[in-house]
Amino acid sequence: MFLQDFKLIDNFLKIFQGTLIAFKRINIPSQKQKIVTLSIPVEDLQKWNLKKHQWEIIKGEYHVLIGSHSRDKKLVYSFKIK
Repeated sequence: MFLQDFKLIDNFLKIFQGTLIAFKRINIPSQKQKIVTLSIPVEDLQKWNLKKHQWEIIKGEYHVLIGSHSRDKKLVYSFKIK
């Protein structure tokens, strides 16, 4: 699972854009389905505030990309932090 954040904010150091944050190898036979649960730790959503010298969670829209590699987007899920 890759996480992308498309915001650039002056006071924040951009930590990730398309960073691998979870991995689980599974085999799913053709014509079958399987439920897979992956978690995103809150630490992976934090960015360093250069002015305050502390970690902060940035409000905005994030995109989770799921596929067999970083350019394979079989599933894209978006969520917002308010």
